[in-house]
Parts: sequence; structure tokens; C-alpha cells
Amino acid sequence: MSINKSIVVCLLPLLGCGCGMADRYYLCAPAGTEGTMPRYSVPSYVGKVCAQNLTGGSVGGTVIGQSFVARCAAISAVDLAVYPAHGADGWVRLALHEDVDKRPGPAIGQSWIRVEKTCAISHGSYTRFPLETIKITPGKTYWLTIVEYADRSFISGGSVSSVTNTLFANTDVYPDGGMVYGDTKGDAKFRVLETPQASPGLLPAGRLELRSLPPKNCRRAEYLQAWRKWPGAASSNRDCVRSD
Repeated sequence: MSINKSIVVCLLPLLGCGCGMADRYYLCAPAGTEGTMPRYSVPSYVGKVCAQNLTGGSVGGTVIGQSFVARCAAISAVDLAVYPAHGADGWVRLALHEDVDKRPGPAIGQSWIRVEKTCAISHGSYTRFPLETIKITPGKTYWLTIVEYADRSFISGGSVSSVTNTLFANTDVYPDGGMVYGDTKGDAKFRVLETPQASPGLLPAGRLELRSLPPKNCRRAEYLQAWRKWPGAASSNRDCVRSD
């Protein structure tokens, strides 16, 4: 079975997405499936790297925002140090944003991965988030953000279990951007890719998985860290069930 195919379901009314920005939807393959990632590994890549930080001491978190300066003319995927927390099943959304006043502006691309407790991406490994190839401007600042949407069955007493952990450097090691994660100063561990690549450990999401997506009004929700840092952000999305 090939796991390198992507699915772009912009045309499905089920998802309610406009064709101005085609989201992509995947399932993290269960253990024993071709493409399983070993511990602390980075997917192989041949092509131009648009921006990256793979260094620094690792600290565990849940969701982050990270700015970077683009050194390429297009973005097709993002490798991010995200792996299952085994606390909840749910969806993880990576979004690419233009910079507006030194904060994430509207999303220009999104990649969704369904992460369940059987997910074969190992502790400390990087997950590759494929994107519809997006033309960008070299030298401009862009943002990556991560949002989690835990299944309602994992919500108890107002508490939401984490779907994933995110590793990042706890010091400022990337000179062309910065991270938003509470009061922590540092940078995400990431790699932004220009050339489309295979995505180890991922399968195309099927109709069963797509039925578990969050409500339509929540699929463009800003991540809550933004609301905490910039008053007014995400004010209309606080009813969206997610673990950030």
C-alpha cells in the first residue's frame, strides 16, 4: 500500500471549505504500517529548504506559533517536531500565515492530520505536514501555527487531554523569527520545504476520519495562544473544543 498520496477535498460539501485555499487531510498511520518513524527522526528530504531550525534543547509543549523569513518562492510542506501525546484522539491543524503587524495574519494554507493513540510517529520525531503548493515572496516573514481539536469523548469536566506534544528550543536559536508559547522564549524545531515530498507515516484521510473534523465554524479558528498574546484575536472562537 502506498502512503505517499495526498487528498485535497476542497470540492466536498462535507468539509464546507472554499476553493480559494485547499486544505489537505491525512491520517497518521497505525504502528506496523509502512513509513513508521523511529524515535527522534527527521523525514528525509531532497530539495530547497525555505527556512529551518533543527537545533536547541528540547522542551515539551502542546501548541505554538513560529515566525520565519522565507528563503524560497513556494512552500509545499512543513516538518515540525510534533508527535502523539497518547492522551487523546483528535485532529492537529498546521496553518501557514502571512505576517500582519508582527503576528499571524489570515491563513494561506492548512494541513490537517488525524492523530490517534495508534499513531506510529514515535516520541520526539518530526511530522511532515503536506500543503497545497503555495507561492510566496522570498525575504518576507510568514508564520506557522498549530491548533489541536481533541475528540469530545476525551473532554472531562472542562479539561481536554492533549493530542500531541511539540518540541522546541528553550532559547532563541533561530535568528529570523520567534516563537509564541505562553511566556517561553525560544524557537520551534521546524523545516519549511519548497519541493513536494513523500510524507512518511501518513495515509490519506477517508470519509470515516473526515466525519470527525471539528464544526465548520471552528476550522479557521485562530489558536488560543494568539488570543492570550494579542487581545481581540480568536474572540469569536472560544467555544471551539480544542486542547490549546
